[in-house]
Amino acid sequence: MPSFDASASASPESAEPASSLSGQFAADFREAVLACRDDNWRRGFEILTRLAGEAGPKAVLPGLFYTYLGVAVARCEGRKHDGMELVRYGMKLQPKEPDNYGNLAMMYMALGRRSEAWNALQEGLRRAPDHRRLNTLLNDLGIRRPPPIRFLARSNPVNVILGQVTWTWSEWKARREEERRETEELVP
Repeated sequence: MPSFDASASASPESAEPASSLSGQFAADFREAVLACRDDNWRRGFEILTRLAGEAGPKAVLPGLFYTYLGVAVARCEGRKHDGMELVRYGMKLQPKEPDNYGNLAMMYMALGRRSEAWNALQEGLRRAPDHRRLNTLLNDLGIRRPPPIRFLARSNPVNVILGQVTWTWSEWKARREEERRETEELVP
């Protein structure tokens, strides 16, 4: 596999612009993105890795390429910090691309940084409010309920315990309701 050094950005004078890359490159890149969006990260990773090798170290690829490659590196090889470097590099190259914010959010989630993931999705949606993938990722991330006692911090032990009790109670009620429905179905 070729080495990816996100910190080594080629200067425009010595680099091959992405527009001069072949039409086959664009078709393969599109295929890789679609594979990643379909949650087939292994296939997307294989294509992106091959394309990076073909483009060479001096090619200036779109930021979207690096953000998808970063998430694929993290998911397929477990190299989360390397993946985050690639995503950040892609964000520098193409800061207005909404999909980049989705990939950044995915990396934050992989690193266990939920609030940063939420912020990245919000920034992406600020730029493109109707972006389907960003809205789906935000929906998957979920919306947290407010803490039980709002004037206390979420991490306050009182809020933590009350939140756990509330969650346990709601789970118990849901199980009871499910058992009640099952019983009704069995009784003629």
